Amino acid sequence: YYKQSVFRLHQVALCAVISTPGESCGANSIVNEQGEALEEVLTETDLVWLNDGRPTRISDRQGDTDSVLDLALVSPDLNALCRWDVLGHHGSHHLPCAILVKKSAKMRTQNRASAFHYDRHQPNVISQLRLKVHCSPIKTRTSFQQPPWWTPEVAQAWAEKRMATKAWEKARKSQNLSEERGRALTERKNSLAIYFKQIARE
Repeated sequence: YYKQSVFRLHQVALCAVISTPGESCGANSIVNEQGEALEEVLTETDLVWLNDGRPTRISDRQGDTDSVLDLALVSPDLNALCRWDVLGHHGSHHLPCAILVKKSAKMRTQNRASAFHYDRHQPNVISQLRLKVHCSPIKTRTSFQQPPWWTPEVAQAWAEKRMATKAWEKARKSQNLSEERGRALTERKNSLAIYFKQIARE
């Protein structure tokens, strides 16, 4: 049973599970009354098969063949935009099917912002603030200078101390850290920290 008014629409998509749909969709050669009625409906409505002949049901009895039970039909206007696919086995004898519909891309128009120019010669508050900001000097970032005792040797000791500390912190989070490895990293971290303090005081 179907309504002719539904199939007169320009875009129609139908999905159905039919035991013996017929050979036109790639199904088995056995056809019953339902399959013949379905093919008659297709002739009258101009619907198009999306099935490509791949089976959608795996046979679970010896001697039976795999069959096409899950069907997808679309109107001719949607045929070029749709793609049928049978997904992988997921534990059931019915394979999941997917219908991908290509969406038409729409161009988005961006409205260009219209700039408003203030009159600097008019004695209003906005113009005065804009003129004041425009004429204010740009603040430059002052460069940081190291103290005189920060020599290249001190900088090298500081870098080695930081690397040893990071290695020690990373090893603490590891679950496969051996006791000997942890002790060695701790001793190196402490020794480099003491060395940095000594060389920085000289």
